[in-house]
Amino acid sequence: MTRRRRGLLLRRWSERLIQAGRATAMANDLGIDPFSNPEIIQDLIDKFALPRELGHHILAHLKRISCQEAEASKVQGDLQAKVDILHGKVAEAECLMEEKAAKNEDLQGTLRREEVILTELKAALILEEEKKKEVEIKVVELEAQISKFALEVVAQAIEEFKASSGMKDLNVTFG
Repeated sequence: MTRRRRGLLLRRWSERLIQAGRATAMANDLGIDPFSNPEIIQDLIDKFALPRELGHHILAHLKRISCQEAEASKVQGDLQAKVDILHGKVAEAECLMEEKAAKNEDLQGTLRREEVILTELKAALILEEEKKKEVEIKVVELEAQISKFALEVVAQAIEEFKASSGMKDLNVTFG
């Protein structure tokens, strides 16, 4: 059945409904009981009866709509299941994130303590290097004093040797 034919049948059917409504209104106005007259009842049945082709199409559409509703309901259920799974994953991710944040805070605390220790060790190293430089300077000064003292001792020994009687005897022998 074409669309045009279906449209025409639907228009006729709706016109029958309108006419039936008018007939019922007129009967009510006249005070007549329409259901006591078999002709009126048959006329109403004829007017409200759908043409066979149109009735078949309406049933087919109803079945299709029912199938589509069932399919949509199934899809909605599947999507809800996926949403529930995703909510579970989100909750799990949030829990993991909280654990990681706590671990991160612990690691940051450890890092700060290590930085304090490192700073203290650097300060101790600087002090040790300064002490080492001071000791090196003292060593150089002591070496210079030792060298000076050694020269003085050698010079004094030479003077004593010159002044000694053995040196005088040598001077006389060579002299």
